[in-house]
Amino acid sequence: MSVDPTTIPPTSPLPPRTNRPATLMTVGVGLVLSALLTGAAYLWSGFRPSPGTPATGSATAGTNGTTPSAPGTGGEEAAAEARRAKELADAKRRAEVEAEAVARRARVATLKAEGETVREALARFDEQAAAWKAGIASLRTDEAGRKLAADPNQLTPVATALTRDRVTPRQRAGWDEQFQQLMVPVVLADRDPTAVVVVAEDTLAQMTRLLTAVRAAEKELAADRAVVETAKTATSSRSPAAHTLAAALEQRTAAERTAELTQVEEARQAALKKQAEELAAIEAKKIEAEGATAKADALTKLQKAEHDKKLAEIAQKAEEEKQKAARARAQLLVEYEADLPTIKTTLPAFITHGKTHRKDTSNGPVSLTVIQSKRALEDSREGMKAFCHMAHQVKDRQSGPIPSFLGSEFDWQNLDKDTVRKAQGLIRKYGTIMVEKGLLGE
Repeated sequence: MSVDPTTIPPTSPLPPRTNRPATLMTVGVGLVLSALLTGAAYLWSGFRPSPGTPATGSATAGTNGTTPSAPGTGGEEAAAEARRAKELADAKRRAEVEAEAVARRARVATLKAEGETVREALARFDEQAAAWKAGIASLRTDEAGRKLAADPNQLTPVATALTRDRVTPRQRAGWDEQFQQLMVPVVLADRDPTAVVVVAEDTLAQMTRLLTAVRAAEKELAADRAVVETAKTATSSRSPAAHTLAAALEQRTAAERTAELTQVEEARQAALKKQAEELAAIEAKKIEAEGATAKADALTKLQKAEHDKKLAEIAQKAEEEKQKAARARAQLLVEYEADLPTIKTTLPAFITHGKTHRKDTSNGPVSLTVIQSKRALEDSREGMKAFCHMAHQVKDRQSGPIPSFLGSEFDWQNLDKDTVRKAQGLIRKYGTIMVEKGLLGE
């Protein structure tokens, strides 16, 4: 016989559950005591003599000191004693059966109440999970998410909350399956107290463990939702970033992965070094056993070979890096020469000579260090504001095609952002070469 606990009609509403299992156990204990008292009454009735039956030893003694017996009384007394013994045994058995039934009903009531608590916790978790999923889906691409992406201080806790491992659909289905398996015998026993239903001894412990797991997941979801909502409130008045929160999270994940790979490589190198040292120590001990002179020679050869090997590896790696850098620089120079006309027509506010925005009071182009210190190359509203301000603040250079932007919302909505980004990109890409060529100051 199979029973689905979810199809059972709900019972009458329960009062707020503060300590329901303890209360039900108290009622159960009271019922057990009542049953025991009933059995005791049966036991006491078995000891009282039946009406009309003379008490033992109450007959009048004869002249010779013996008790005369009425004809046939010996067999009747034995039969009466046997009946009283049987009644006593039957009463004891009825008391035991009733006590067992009361204890079983109390245990079933406790398990049923605990099951209702688990059901409510599962429902609350599903509500939290649905709200979390709906909120995060839009946050990854909407303006609120872009505002979070623009604030590194808020992005860190939000990223931790969004990338945390969650309860999978398979795990959630497992909770339901476990709950139903636990509740089927409880429901059957509650429906028919006389039925022979086996309820496992550790059912309450399993329910408690399941309830603890569900509440922990619900608490974690609620805490992470609070973190996200707090961060959204803190960045509500901030200018949004050019990229979405999803893109920021991908960049963060890639950076963390790179750092993790670096740590793994460092650990590998440390392990190799330790292994080499251990091998060297083993070899040294072996050589020491063969003689001081042989030891010194072999150790010198081993160290020299290891030293030569490391020098060769370092030299090879340095040469590879040098060639790689040379190829990259050569390609960058080719691209620079191709973009030079664009640089001259786009950046007159930075490459023509003057005395503003330089590291000293000498005459020359704008200093790359000053540009970077003002964060004027950042692809953000503040970065564009600083860049445009530098281009139009000068009195001794032409601003060129770079538009004016004073920072107001109206100016921001009407700003030719593509032109600003293009100008910023030229300096970001060719800044070092422009310093070498004299188009920018150091």
